[in-house]
Amino acid sequence: MDGEAVADRLTNTCETEQREQREAMERSLTRDEERIEVLDKMVMRLYEDMIAGRISEQNFNTMLERTQTEQTELKTKVSEGRKRLSDEVQLANDAKQWVEAIQEYANITKLDAATLNRLIKEIVVHERIDEDKTRHISIEIHFNLKPIPEVEQVKG
Repeated sequence: MDGEAVADRLTNTCETEQREQREAMERSLTRDEERIEVLDKMVMRLYEDMIAGRISEQNFNTMLERTQTEQTELKTKVSEGRKRLSDEVQLANDAKQWVEAIQEYANITKLDAATLNRLIKEIVVHERIDEDKTRHISIEIHFNLKPIPEVEQVKG
């Protein structure tokens, strides 16, 4: 198996795992959203039961508090999960766009001015001279292409 085939196989495996994780997260979020709807209906039934005299106001308040606490926790969990899912999808799209953009420059054999201008936004040269007259030069290269997105950017 050549290197490109191994890279393709690894990429496909990673994409499959990421897709499965996203699908599992989506299923979990859907279950939580369904539970929120059930809790909404439970609150309505509890209120009806209290009005009809089937449960006391104290029991209603106790059960309402528990239900509302669970609803609040689930809503927070769903909101954070949706944001995380959205971030992961955006990250995957950004990574694909970066790969597509950088592939154009993968096999450059001659660096001409036009290619240099497309790749590099600016070059900043810093110079510092010590007391003993030693020169220290550092160079910053700012590329036009955004750097490849990192998975660590998504907060779990």
